[in-house]
Amino acid sequence: MDPPRIEIPLAPRLRGQNPNRGKSGDADLSEAAVSAEVCKVVAEEFVTVTPSLDMGGYGTWDLAVSTPERFASLMPICGGGDTIRAKNIKHVPQWVHHGERDDIIPISASKKMVTALERAGAMEVRFSVYAEDGHDSWTRAYGDIRVGEWMLGQRRRNDEKDGGDRTFVRAENKVQIV
Repeated sequence: MDPPRIEIPLAPRLRGQNPNRGKSGDADLSEAAVSAEVCKVVAEEFVTVTPSLDMGGYGTWDLAVSTPERFASLMPICGGGDTIRAKNIKHVPQWVHHGERDDIIPISASKKMVTALERAGAMEVRFSVYAEDGHDSWTRAYGDIRVGEWMLGQRRRNDEKDGGDRTFVRAENKVQIV
């Protein structure tokens, strides 16, 4: 039986463009198998969702309010969400990021969701507003070492004793890594 592995396919536009291919030392090790223990921890405890760009902040919250038991933390960037269903994710720690000068997604969208989460009794909501940034607030967010440390410090809270609303993960929401 082959060891478990996590495969993240390259976007078609990036295929064949790995600058580290064939180099020793700093070579791309994405072909190396990931241990079963790492797969389990990643799949069962550290499920965190972060957007890529643009409408990803909306997608982060939309996916989370629909399947709240799946996530250890959320980090929406430049987004907004369903303020009525914000209560579904009050147990999930969140760090929201938005540029004050964003002329594509208004900062009011993030502010409304943060307010809805606070009113719902959210356990932890951080809100970083970048006064000098426009839509590209992801560069500052992902460039802040505290963000990575915070995300790695989170664990899924699905038990009522942990502040979660669910005591299980539905079978259809589980990911099996083989």
